[in-house]
Amino acid sequence: MCDAATSLLQSGAVQSTEVESQLTSDTQIADSRNEPWQSNLGDLYSAVYTAMPDAEYFEESRYVLRGRLETNGIRPADLFGGKVIVDAGCGAGKFTQAIASFGAKRVIGIDIGEENIAFAKEQAKKVPHGAKIDYRVGSVLNLPVEDASADFVWCNSVGHVTGDQRATVSELSRVLMPNGQLFYYVNGRFGLFEILLKMLVNVMAGVPTPLMRHFLQSLGIGAGRISWIIACIFAPYEFLPRAEVEQLLCENGFTDFRLLTRGIDIDYSEKIARGEPFADLKYGEGQLRYIARRV
Repeated sequence: MCDAATSLLQSGAVQSTEVESQLTSDTQIADSRNEPWQSNLGDLYSAVYTAMPDAEYFEESRYVLRGRLETNGIRPADLFGGKVIVDAGCGAGKFTQAIASFGAKRVIGIDIGEENIAFAKEQAKKVPHGAKIDYRVGSVLNLPVEDASADFVWCNSVGHVTGDQRATVSELSRVLMPNGQLFYYVNGRFGLFEILLKMLVNVMAGVPTPLMRHFLQSLGIGAGRISWIIACIFAPYEFLPRAEVEQLLCENGFTDFRLLTRGIDIDYSEKIARGEPFADLKYGEGQLRYIARRV
């Protein structure tokens, strides 16, 4: 599998084109304008996450997690049951608690945002499975977890906003036991959507995040969706092509990785899988969600 990833890179499947050059240029401009956010990601998300109503925090999170796994033929209880799991970049813990509810032995939720962790701890008191969760403040680039101590690491939509995916995957590998599993979700190259997104980032430069957040809330948009929109506009995204992500996994001791090509209705990967008109052009590679085994 790792040989295939290397071959894909060397074959020229990922080539420099005019569109690729434009994407790179736009990314550099957008990232330089949003550079202060790289050290304030916790604050960026916490104002949205900590306003999440209980129904969305508990029930909807379980529904989304179950849906994304079961459409790929994976039962959550089979994946998480009886395992010690690290949720790396857990935000306010909505998926952390969902994982715990599906039978995990213990879940360690780690996030750089102190407000996120404080909120998550209070939320955990509301459900029986909250007793299995241990929340800690820390960075995904330096997890407060011992070497080779986890059966499973969950890293959901985090690696592409740390500023260094390579260091991120290396750190995730460090805390996994041999034969432990990783769930790793990042965005691949996003086709036309990525080009439009980078244009929007440039247009929105200088707009205060609270203003944007309050505007979206006034439209009645749910907290989960708002956090995604805010991240798209203000977080320093690092879009890597699929071949490069897979090579990165190989270089850090992962094998037997599987790309989960299906999702729930709102997922771009699901639209691509269904063959919706122009989906591959609009969304490129879509979301890259992997389950991989640590050698």
